Amino acid sequence: TFDYKTLCSGAPITLDFHPPNVSNTNGEQSIAAVVYFHAGGLHVGNKSSIPRWLYTRVTTAGWALISVNYQLLPPATGHDIIKDIQDLFVFLAKETLSAGGQIFKVDTNRIIVAGSSAGGYCALLAAMHAVPKPKVILSIYPTGANFLRSRYVVEKTEPFFFGRDLLDPREYQDLIYPFPNGPLEPTSDVPVAYGGPPTPMTNRRGIMTCLYLQIGTSIDYVTGQHEPSLSGVLRQVLLDESKSFADLVAAIPEEHKCLFPQLAVDANWPPTIMMTGMADTAVLPEETYHFYSLLERAKVRSALLKIPDVDHLFDFAPDAEEKWG
Repeated sequence: TFDYKTLCSGAPITLDFHPPNVSNTNGEQSIAAVVYFHAGGLHVGNKSSIPRWLYTRVTTAGWALISVNYQLLPPATGHDIIKDIQDLFVFLAKETLSAGGQIFKVDTNRIIVAGSSAGGYCALLAAMHAVPKPKVILSIYPTGANFLRSRYVVEKTEPFFFGRDLLDPREYQDLIYPFPNGPLEPTSDVPVAYGGPPTPMTNRRGIMTCLYLQIGTSIDYVTGQHEPSLSGVLRQVLLDESKSFADLVAAIPEEHKCLFPQLAVDANWPPTIMMTGMADTAVLPEETYHFYSLLERAKVRSALLKIPDVDHLFDFAPDAEEKWG
Protein backbone atom coordinates (compact mmCIF):
# COMPACT_ATOMS: atom_id res chain seq x y z
CA THR A 1 0.00 0.00 0.00
CA PHE A 2 1.26 3.47 -0.94
CA ASP A 3 -0.01 6.99 -0.19
CA TYR A 4 -0.34 8.72 -3.54
CA LYS A 5 -1.52 12.03 -2.08
CA THR A 6 -2.25 13.70 1.24
CA LEU A 7 -5.21 16.01 1.77
CA CYS A 8 -4.96 19.36 3.57
CA SER A 9 -6.40 17.62 6.63
CA GLY A 10 -3.38 15.31 6.65
CA ALA A 11 -5.45 12.29 5.61
CA PRO A 12 -3.71 10.08 3.03
CA ILE A 13 -5.35 8.61 -0.06
CA THR A 14 -3.89 5.25 -0.90
CA LEU A 15 -3.35 2.70 -3.64
CA ASP A 16 -2.54 -0.99 -3.60
CA PHE A 17 0.22 -2.14 -5.93
CA HIS A 18 -0.06 -5.70 -7.23
CA PRO A 19 3.15 -6.49 -9.14
CA PRO A 20 3.16 -8.61 -12.27
CA ASN A 21 4.04 -12.28 -12.05
CA VAL A 22 7.53 -11.91 -13.51
CA SER A 23 10.81 -13.55 -12.64
CA ASN A 24 13.03 -11.73 -10.19
CA THR A 25 15.55 -9.44 -11.83
CA ASN A 26 18.07 -6.95 -10.51
CA GLY A 27 17.52 -3.23 -10.70
CA GLU A 28 14.49 -1.16 -11.53
CA GLN A 29 11.93 -2.64 -13.92
CA SER A 30 9.81 -0.51 -16.23
CA ILE A 31 6.33 -1.98 -16.39
CA ALA A 32 2.93 -1.40 -17.94
CA ALA A 33 0.00 -1.16 -15.55
CA VAL A 34 -3.76 -1.33 -15.28
CA VAL A 35 -5.11 1.31 -12.91
CA TYR A 36 -8.42 0.16 -11.42
CA PHE A 37 -11.11 2.28 -9.77
CA HIS A 38 -13.56 0.46 -7.51
CA ALA A 39 -17.35 0.34 -7.56
CA GLY A 40 -19.62 1.79 -4.87
CA GLY A 41 -21.78 4.48 -6.42
CA LEU A 42 -19.06 7.10 -5.69
CA HIS A 43 -20.19 6.86 -2.04
CA VAL A 44 -18.69 3.64 -0.64
CA GLY A 45 -16.04 1.05 -1.50
CA ASN A 46 -12.28 0.86 -1.45
CA LYS A 47 -9.28 -0.44 -3.34
CA SER A 48 -9.68 -4.00 -2.04
CA SER A 49 -12.78 -4.55 -4.21
CA ILE A 50 -11.31 -5.99 -7.41
CA PRO A 51 -12.97 -8.53 -9.72
CA ARG A 52 -10.96 -11.73 -9.40
CA TRP A 53 -10.92 -12.27 -13.17
CA LEU A 54 -9.35 -8.86 -13.75
CA TYR A 55 -6.68 -9.36 -11.10
CA THR A 56 -5.70 -12.74 -12.53
CA ARG A 57 -5.64 -11.69 -16.16
CA VAL A 58 -3.65 -8.54 -15.55
CA THR A 59 -0.94 -9.90 -13.27
CA THR A 60 -0.39 -13.12 -15.23
CA ALA A 61 -0.01 -11.10 -18.42
CA GLY A 62 3.08 -9.39 -17.00
CA TRP A 63 1.30 -6.15 -16.11
CA ALA A 64 0.94 -4.53 -12.71
CA LEU A 65 -2.50 -3.88 -11.23
CA ILE A 66 -2.87 -0.66 -9.27
CA SER A 67 -6.12 -0.43 -7.31
CA VAL A 68 -6.94 3.06 -6.13
CA ASN A 69 -8.94 4.78 -3.41
CA TYR A 70 -10.49 8.13 -4.25
CA GLN A 71 -12.47 10.74 -2.34
CA LEU A 72 -16.10 9.72 -1.83
CA LEU A 73 -19.24 11.80 -2.31
CA PRO A 74 -20.34 13.65 -0.19
CA PRO A 75 -18.63 15.71 1.11
CA ALA A 76 -16.30 15.35 -1.87
CA THR A 77 -17.58 16.08 -5.39
CA GLY A 78 -16.65 14.88 -8.83
CA HIS A 79 -14.22 17.78 -9.07
CA ASP A 80 -12.25 16.29 -6.17
CA ILE A 81 -12.18 12.93 -7.94
CA ILE A 82 -10.75 14.54 -11.08
CA LYS A 83 -7.99 16.03 -8.93
CA ASP A 84 -7.35 12.61 -7.36
CA ILE A 85 -6.97 11.07 -10.81
CA GLN A 86 -4.57 13.78 -11.95
CA ASP A 87 -2.54 13.54 -8.74
CA LEU A 88 -2.36 9.77 -9.12
CA PHE A 89 -0.80 10.10 -12.56
CA VAL A 90 1.71 12.64 -11.23
CA PHE A 91 2.62 10.21 -8.45
CA LEU A 92 3.09 7.31 -10.88
CA ALA A 93 5.26 9.46 -13.14
CA LYS A 94 7.58 10.43 -10.28
CA GLU A 95 7.73 7.50 -7.88
CA THR A 96 8.97 3.92 -7.93
CA LEU A 97 6.95 1.12 -6.35
CA SER A 98 8.50 -1.79 -4.50
CA ALA A 99 7.11 -5.27 -3.86
CA GLY A 100 8.68 -8.60 -3.00
CA GLY A 101 12.18 -7.14 -2.93
CA GLN A 102 11.85 -5.74 -6.45
CA ILE A 103 11.60 -2.15 -7.60
CA PHE A 104 9.18 -1.18 -10.35
CA LYS A 105 8.66 2.00 -12.34
CA VAL A 106 5.32 2.40 -14.08
CA ASP A 107 5.62 3.56 -17.67
CA THR A 108 2.89 6.21 -17.74
CA ASN A 109 2.69 5.87 -21.51
CA ARG A 110 1.55 2.27 -21.01
CA ILE A 111 -1.39 2.63 -18.64
CA ILE A 112 -4.83 1.14 -19.10
CA VAL A 113 -7.47 2.66 -16.85
CA ALA A 114 -10.30 0.35 -15.78
CA GLY A 115 -13.22 0.62 -13.41
CA SER A 116 -16.53 -0.92 -12.45
CA SER A 117 -19.79 1.02 -12.00
CA ALA A 118 -18.75 4.24 -10.21
CA GLY A 119 -15.18 3.22 -11.00
CA GLY A 120 -16.20 2.98 -14.64
CA TYR A 121 -17.18 6.63 -14.39
CA CYS A 122 -13.75 7.37 -12.91
CA ALA A 123 -12.20 5.60 -15.89
CA LEU A 124 -14.14 7.88 -18.23
CA LEU A 125 -12.98 10.91 -16.24
CA ALA A 126 -9.41 9.66 -16.61
CA ALA A 127 -9.88 9.59 -20.38
CA MET A 128 -10.84 13.26 -20.16
CA HIS A 129 -8.40 14.59 -17.57
CA ALA A 130 -5.40 12.31 -16.94
CA VAL A 131 -1.97 13.31 -18.26
CA PRO A 132 -0.69 11.50 -20.19
CA LYS A 133 -3.90 10.19 -21.65
CA PRO A 134 -4.44 6.48 -20.89
CA LYS A 135 -3.67 4.10 -23.73
CA VAL A 136 -6.97 2.23 -23.29
CA ILE A 137 -10.11 2.59 -21.19
CA LEU A 138 -12.01 -0.41 -19.80
CA SER A 139 -15.32 0.87 -18.45
CA ILE A 140 -17.51 -1.82 -16.91
CA TYR A 141 -21.24 -0.95 -16.53
CA PRO A 142 -20.25 2.66 -15.80
CA THR A 143 -22.48 5.07 -13.99
CA GLY A 144 -22.38 8.53 -15.51
CA ALA A 145 -22.08 7.35 -19.11
CA ASN A 146 -25.30 9.28 -19.70
CA PHE A 147 -26.13 11.61 -16.83
CA LEU A 148 -28.49 13.59 -19.07
CA ARG A 149 -31.54 11.39 -18.65
CA SER A 150 -34.52 11.49 -16.35
CA ARG A 151 -33.32 8.57 -14.22
CA TYR A 152 -30.81 10.83 -12.46
CA VAL A 153 -33.08 13.82 -11.84
CA VAL A 154 -36.70 12.62 -11.49
CA GLU A 155 -38.16 11.36 -8.21
CA LYS A 156 -39.08 7.66 -8.25
CA THR A 157 -42.48 6.39 -7.10
CA GLU A 158 -41.96 2.64 -7.49
CA PRO A 159 -39.06 0.21 -6.94
CA PHE A 160 -36.29 0.75 -9.48
CA PHE A 161 -32.99 -0.43 -7.97
CA PHE A 162 -32.20 -4.16 -7.60
CA GLY A 163 -35.91 -4.64 -6.88
CA ARG A 164 -35.52 -2.99 -3.47
CA ASP A 165 -38.45 -1.24 -1.78
CA LEU A 166 -38.44 2.54 -1.89
CA LEU A 167 -36.70 4.30 0.98
CA ASP A 168 -38.33 6.77 3.34
CA PRO A 169 -36.15 9.88 2.89
CA ARG A 170 -37.26 11.16 6.30
CA GLU A 171 -35.12 8.44 7.85
CA TYR A 172 -31.99 9.66 6.05
CA GLN A 173 -32.08 13.42 6.45
CA ASP A 174 -28.54 13.34 7.86
CA LEU A 175 -27.34 12.15 4.42
CA ILE A 176 -29.30 14.72 2.41
CA TYR A 177 -28.25 18.31 1.70
CA PRO A 178 -28.19 20.63 3.66
CA PHE A 179 -27.05 17.95 6.16
CA PRO A 180 -28.95 19.15 9.27
CA ASN A 181 -26.66 17.19 11.60
CA GLY A 182 -23.58 18.87 10.17
CA PRO A 183 -21.22 18.08 7.28
CA LEU A 184 -20.32 14.47 6.64
CA GLU A 185 -16.84 13.25 7.51
CA PRO A 186 -14.49 13.18 4.50
CA THR A 187 -13.48 9.67 3.51
CA SER A 188 -11.87 7.69 0.72
CA ASP A 189 -12.28 4.22 2.24
CA VAL A 190 -15.59 2.56 3.14
CA PRO A 191 -15.28 -1.24 2.93
CA VAL A 192 -18.03 -3.13 1.13
CA ALA A 193 -18.23 -6.69 -0.24
CA TYR A 194 -19.51 -7.71 -3.67
CA GLY A 195 -20.24 -11.07 -5.20
CA GLY A 196 -21.31 -12.92 -2.07
CA PRO A 197 -24.60 -13.36 -0.22
CA PRO A 198 -26.45 -10.19 0.83
CA THR A 199 -25.21 -8.77 4.11
CA PRO A 200 -26.75 -6.16 6.42
CA MET A 201 -25.83 -2.56 5.56
CA THR A 202 -23.22 -1.72 8.19
CA ASN A 203 -22.55 1.82 6.96
CA ARG A 204 -25.32 4.29 6.19
CA ARG A 205 -23.32 5.61 3.25
CA GLY A 206 -24.20 2.41 1.45
CA ILE A 207 -27.73 3.67 0.89
CA MET A 208 -26.68 6.95 -0.77
CA THR A 209 -26.74 5.78 -4.39
CA CYS A 210 -30.29 4.47 -4.12
CA LEU A 211 -31.41 7.42 -1.98
CA TYR A 212 -30.15 10.16 -4.30
CA LEU A 213 -31.48 8.39 -7.38
CA GLN A 214 -34.86 7.96 -5.70
CA ILE A 215 -35.23 11.63 -4.78
CA GLY A 216 -33.75 12.75 -8.10
CA THR A 217 -30.77 14.75 -6.86
CA SER A 218 -27.76 12.64 -7.87
CA ILE A 219 -26.29 15.33 -10.11
CA ASP A 220 -26.22 17.81 -7.22
CA TYR A 221 -23.82 15.57 -5.29
CA VAL A 222 -21.62 14.86 -8.32
CA THR A 223 -21.22 18.54 -9.15
CA GLY A 224 -21.56 19.99 -5.66
CA GLN A 225 -24.21 22.40 -6.95
CA HIS A 226 -27.17 22.27 -4.56
CA GLU A 227 -28.31 25.91 -4.72
CA PRO A 228 -29.84 26.16 -7.17
CA SER A 229 -30.18 22.41 -7.54
CA LEU A 230 -28.58 21.44 -10.85
CA SER A 231 -30.70 18.29 -10.81
CA GLY A 232 -33.77 20.52 -10.57
CA VAL A 233 -32.60 22.72 -13.44
CA LEU A 234 -31.98 19.69 -15.67
CA ARG A 235 -35.30 18.15 -14.59
CA GLN A 236 -37.20 21.19 -15.83
CA VAL A 237 -35.49 21.05 -19.21
CA LEU A 238 -35.92 17.29 -19.60
CA LEU A 239 -39.64 17.44 -18.82
CA ASP A 240 -40.25 20.36 -21.19
CA GLU A 241 -41.04 18.82 -24.57
CA SER A 242 -40.24 22.09 -26.31
CA LYS A 243 -36.61 21.91 -25.16
CA SER A 244 -33.82 20.25 -27.15
CA PHE A 245 -30.69 18.37 -26.16
CA ALA A 246 -28.75 21.56 -26.87
CA ASP A 247 -30.91 23.31 -24.26
CA LEU A 248 -30.06 20.56 -21.79
CA VAL A 249 -26.33 20.98 -22.36
CA ALA A 250 -26.65 24.76 -22.17
CA ALA A 251 -28.25 24.39 -18.73
CA ILE A 252 -25.04 22.89 -17.33
CA PRO A 253 -22.67 25.57 -15.99
CA GLU A 254 -19.35 25.57 -17.82
CA GLU A 255 -17.42 24.68 -14.66
CA HIS A 256 -19.36 21.41 -14.34
CA LYS A 257 -19.23 20.19 -17.94
CA CYS A 258 -15.90 18.53 -17.16
CA LEU A 259 -17.92 15.99 -15.12
CA PHE A 260 -20.05 14.82 -18.05
CA PRO A 261 -17.98 12.39 -20.15
CA GLN A 262 -20.62 12.17 -22.87
CA LEU A 263 -19.88 15.82 -23.72
CA ALA A 264 -16.17 15.12 -24.27
CA VAL A 265 -16.14 12.27 -26.78
CA ASP A 266 -14.22 13.14 -29.93
CA ALA A 267 -11.64 11.57 -32.22
CA ASN A 268 -8.95 12.02 -29.54
CA TRP A 269 -10.75 9.82 -27.02
CA PRO A 270 -8.62 6.75 -26.08
CA PRO A 271 -9.56 3.31 -27.43
CA THR A 272 -12.33 2.04 -25.17
CA ILE A 273 -13.85 -1.29 -24.19
CA MET A 274 -17.24 -1.19 -22.48
CA MET A 275 -19.09 -4.05 -20.79
CA THR A 276 -22.59 -4.26 -19.36
CA GLY A 277 -25.10 -6.78 -18.13
CA MET A 278 -28.19 -6.61 -20.30
CA ALA A 279 -30.48 -6.97 -17.25
CA ASP A 280 -28.70 -4.32 -15.17
CA THR A 281 -31.13 -2.44 -12.89
CA ALA A 282 -28.58 -0.24 -11.11
CA VAL A 283 -26.96 1.31 -14.20
CA LEU A 284 -29.31 0.75 -17.10
CA PRO A 285 -27.58 -0.89 -20.09
CA GLU A 286 -29.01 1.82 -22.34
CA GLU A 287 -26.57 4.25 -20.75
CA THR A 288 -23.60 2.14 -21.83
CA TYR A 289 -25.13 1.61 -25.27
CA HIS A 290 -25.54 5.37 -25.64
CA PHE A 291 -21.93 6.11 -24.75
CA TYR A 292 -20.73 3.41 -27.11
CA SER A 293 -22.76 5.03 -29.90
CA LEU A 294 -20.93 8.30 -29.21
CA LEU A 295 -17.60 6.48 -29.54
CA GLU A 296 -18.70 4.96 -32.84
CA ARG A 297 -19.88 8.31 -34.13
CA ALA A 298 -16.50 9.85 -33.27
CA LYS A 299 -14.76 6.89 -34.96
CA VAL A 300 -12.98 5.94 -31.73
CA ARG A 301 -11.59 2.42 -31.71
CA SER A 302 -14.00 0.68 -29.35
CA ALA A 303 -15.80 -2.52 -28.41
CA LEU A 304 -19.00 -3.26 -26.51
CA LEU A 305 -19.49 -6.53 -24.61
CA LYS A 306 -23.13 -7.26 -23.76
CA ILE A 307 -23.72 -10.08 -21.27
CA PRO A 308 -27.31 -11.41 -21.41
CA ASP A 309 -29.58 -11.95 -18.40
CA VAL A 310 -27.27 -10.56 -15.71
CA ASP A 311 -27.65 -7.66 -13.30
CA HIS A 312 -25.16 -5.18 -11.89
CA LEU A 313 -21.82 -6.41 -10.51
CA PHE A 314 -22.34 -9.84 -12.10
CA ASP A 315 -18.61 -10.31 -12.68
CA PHE A 316 -17.84 -10.18 -8.94
CA ALA A 317 -19.41 -13.62 -8.49
CA PRO A 318 -16.81 -16.29 -7.59
CA ASP A 319 -17.67 -18.30 -10.72
CA ALA A 320 -17.82 -15.32 -13.09
CA GLU A 321 -14.78 -16.43 -15.10
CA GLU A 322 -16.23 -19.92 -15.60
CA LYS A 323 -19.62 -18.57 -16.67
CA TRP A 324 -18.62 -15.83 -19.04
CA GLY A 325 -14.95 -16.42 -19.85
